[in-house]
Amino acid sequence: MDEKLLHQILLTVEEVKTVSELANRLYLSQPYVSQLISKAEQHYHVQLVNRKKIPISLTLAGKELVKGMERIINDRKQIEQNLEQYSLKRQSLIKIALTPIWISSKTSKLIAELQQSFPNIQFEIYRVFTSADSVKMLENRSVDIFWGALLHDQGLISTYLYRSAACIIIPPSHPLYEKDQTEIQFSSSKFNQLNGSEMVTLTDNSAFQKIVDHLFEDDGIKFNKKIKVNDFIGAGQLALDGFGITVTLNDVLDYLHKDDRKYNIMQIPTTIINLDVGISINEDSSAQVKSIAKKLCDILIDHY
Repeated sequence: MDEKLLHQILLTVEEVKTVSELANRLYLSQPYVSQLISKAEQHYHVQLVNRKKIPISLTLAGKELVKGMERIINDRKQIEQNLEQYSLKRQSLIKIALTPIWISSKTSKLIAELQQSFPNIQFEIYRVFTSADSVKMLENRSVDIFWGALLHDQGLISTYLYRSAACIIIPPSHPLYEKDQTEIQFSSSKFNQLNGSEMVTLTDNSAFQKIVDHLFEDDGIKFNKKIKVNDFIGAGQLALDGFGITVTLNDVLDYLHKDDRKYNIMQIPTTIINLDVGISINEDSSAQVKSIAKKLCDILIDHY
């Protein structure tokens, strides 16, 4: 019995009115679909599909079978993902996820040094926009190593590298803007003047944005989240275009198209905002992944 096909047939039953329409939806012949359903009913000794009434529908037994098959399919996928780390084929491929702002300026040098130490390893680089994405990718083994926000999730090993610096981009339309200045000094009074500002932010699933929100909330500062985007560069560019203030990482500034735009930058003291960066891997990572992660940490600490 083709379990995957049977599962697909049963899932589709609730979307159609007749067995003929069911067969057409799955690009199969009606006799073949009817035969598969009948064989499954004989195998399980229950009726799975109500075929005498229009629209056709799953019986309670049919619905229970669908749930059970979904559990089996998901369990098989999980087993395959768990075993993938031990695959001989995978041992020659290491996938590293990192935040987009690092891609162009530092990755090539980084990979060059890793390849010198691990000449038989192929490296793949993935861009991620939020730490939530990176946690999921580590959990489902889509990537082996993450370089970005220091993660504290259960089942992960994270190594601290450094603390990133952040700043506020202030467009000319804001009352705090100072003419003929690029950088203005941070102070509590100026920080409080941001209350009520229109702001360009990252999306709600961003760990960075949650840290920023807490920073403002702790000082009783409220703002209007005018626009939300899913990447630092997009948010910074919109701020430069006058859509509101934004808080961003200092490293992002080099990637913005400033041209002749007027703006202020106000640095946020690293003592009041925790933006720790690190390398994260799964606790049960292979010895090879752990060795590469350690080397990556050494390279970043020495050079970046």
